[in-house]
Amino acid sequence: MVQIGRNNHIPRWAPGSVLSYVVCHETFPSLQHAAYASWGLVQGIALWRGAGVPFHHVTRDWPATFRVVYLDEPPTPSYTAIARSFYPSNEPPANRTLYVFGRAFEPAHVNSMASLMAHELGHIMGLRHELNVPGEELVEDWSATWMNPNPRSIMVRSGILRPPWTVQPSDVVGVRTFYAAPIVEIEGRQLVDFVPINSVYQAFSL
Repeated sequence: MVQIGRNNHIPRWAPGSVLSYVVCHETFPSLQHAAYASWGLVQGIALWRGAGVPFHHVTRDWPATFRVVYLDEPPTPSYTAIARSFYPSNEPPANRTLYVFGRAFEPAHVNSMASLMAHELGHIMGLRHELNVPGEELVEDWSATWMNPNPRSIMVRSGILRPPWTVQPSDVVGVRTFYAAPIVEIEGRQLVDFVPINSVYQAFSL
């Protein structure tokens, strides 16, 4: 199962799109931190093999669909996430950023880097959070369920607290069928296919 849709529409990338990314290594505390995050992202992409949404790494000054940036703390003081990404859209380049926060390198989380990146890649492909346990509430806007629930999904919000946390076969099938489906709307919300816009990311700024 995957959870899809947000606000008043269902975003996904136009079928056949290739999502390119650049790692802004200069934002990380060290080249070792940047290399480890890059490795985690490559491993996270591999976990989604078969989903049908390809990702491609480009060098620092090449046009990319999104960038990977390190921040010590989230921009919002009350925000406690370990990483943050975005959903398919045609928003400005700065909004297409996968943030890796300092907590991702803490002992409690650093060994889950590949799964953390896979979770964020799920958002980038258009997936929403899934419920942890029956009855748990998520304070989020509208979304729709695609296929059958799986409490072990990589998109379970606090899955990192309950290892093993990884991409499930149902996650891969969910994305693949979602992107292949000739749907127009679900529950009255229109499907919107976005064509990736690649940009050259200069020196980082929020």
